[in-house]
Amino acid sequence: MSDRKNKDLATEGLRDRIKGTGDVVSGRARSAIGGASGNTSEQFKGKAQELKGKAEQAAGKIKQRLDPDPGNLHRETKSVKEEAKGTANVVGGRARQAYGGAAGSLGEQIKGKAQELKGKAQQAMGKIRHRDNEDEDAED
Repeated sequence: MSDRKNKDLATEGLRDRIKGTGDVVSGRARSAIGGASGNTSEQFKGKAQELKGKAEQAAGKIKQRLDPDPGNLHRETKSVKEEAKGTANVVGGRARQAYGGAAGSLGEQIKGKAQELKGKAQQAMGKIRHRDNEDEDAED
């Protein structure tokens, strides 16, 4: 394996753990909404999403442990943190929209959509920063 591949393994693992956390949170919210509305199908889908997230988290931990040289993880972590904030806002916004729909509150649906869009922008910024970091590493 090349040094570049090894460094990406640590970052990939961190991304997997963050994506997994997003799925765990999303799944729990989906399951709770299904429970509140009496929709067992949504409850099961939520539980499945939660379990998928836990598997992603475990895979991410393994990738991070396998990386013999994580490189400048601090710099790389900043871009991943930005994406994580975005993921949290996307998930939170979608949950808020679902709540607004169930409660019949247009205001909550609009606030949820705004939060989701903010999250998507944060995710995009994190990806741009990650690409910039890769470009800097390629120059070294």
